Amino acid sequence: MNHRLSRQPRCVPAPPAGFTLIELMVALVLGSLLVVGILAVFIYGNRSYRQDDQVAKMQDELRYAMSQITRDLEMAGYWAGLLDPAEVILHTDLILPPGADCGPAQAVVAGDPPGAAAWLYGNLSALDFVSNAMPSDAAGAFPCLIADELATSAPDVIAVKRLASELSYEVATDETDLVGDADKRPEEMVAGYVYVRTNNSAGTMFTFANINPDTTLDPPYQYWRYRPTIYYVRNYTDRPGDGVPSLCRKVLAPSLTSPDSTQCLATGVEDIQFEFGIDGNGDAAPDFYTATPTPADLDVAVAVRVTLLARSERRGEGYTNQKSYVLSADRTVTPNDRFYRRTLSTTVLLRNPAALRTY
Repeated sequence: MNHRLSRQPRCVPAPPAGFTLIELMVALVLGSLLVVGILAVFIYGNRSYRQDDQVAKMQDELRYAMSQITRDLEMAGYWAGLLDPAEVILHTDLILPPGADCGPAQAVVAGDPPGAAAWLYGNLSALDFVSNAMPSDAAGAFPCLIADELATSAPDVIAVKRLASELSYEVATDETDLVGDADKRPEEMVAGYVYVRTNNSAGTMFTFANINPDTTLDPPYQYWRYRPTIYYVRNYTDRPGDGVPSLCRKVLAPSLTSPDSTQCLATGVEDIQFEFGIDGNGDAAPDFYTATPTPADLDVAVAVRVTLLARSERRGEGYTNQKSYVLSADRTVTPNDRFYRRTLSTTVLLRNPAALRTY
């Protein structure tokens, strides 16, 4: 009997589990490329976010600063119902201590009390201006400004004189004037500040200290706060030497040299330029604009073009600013540094000085 040998099934070894070396290297390369791509997107997005944040902050600062400047310029030369500031009589209590004034030395006009500050009260012109002022120029024109604190980029400096737009206090025909009554003085009037009392045909300027400035005006009349302001660029924001410029102003609170007279409006503003629209033919419209007006030009200015230049507080990563910024007819800035910048311009109509002129 023939016996056939039965074949046993042959075992085939299974392929090894996992990746081969080549597959592993390919996976590592692809993973590295993916991680690098994600990191690049993250870094770019983070940098873009920081840039957008700085630009947005600059724009907010510019808009706020411009709103303050334009408000003052729109009200320049405002004397309530008085058509001529020469009609304002200075009271004898307007004598300021040495250094309390802030302006160029000028002759005291007739009617000024002895010792009255010649610029702050003796000259009630709507505008005073210094073009492209270096620190020594600005401090020379306005002694309450400290030269060491002023920007060396030679921005313009402007002073605006006016009354506040908000009425402080009013006395009707049948009412009693409470200004001289310390127990009942109006809350709207602050001791130490300067006010003008007017019946729209005459006025008296005085420092309010619970006194009655005179007895020559019969009701009705009104009290308006005197609001001279000087705009300038300071070379620091929070502390001297921090390197971040700011747009500031001096206000009469109660003097232009008191500690609370400095108000800084916008961080990063490094330049401010003005161009004045001059009415040469008496039609109450600007015939041309100039960045370097003479005193005679300022007397017939009917508009002002204002331009602000602001820079970021921090430098941009991998960024170089090579743009040129035209700020006025005589001012173009090419920074060539790493700060982001933005400009803002507007034109303001000088309504009150124009209204005072006889064409």
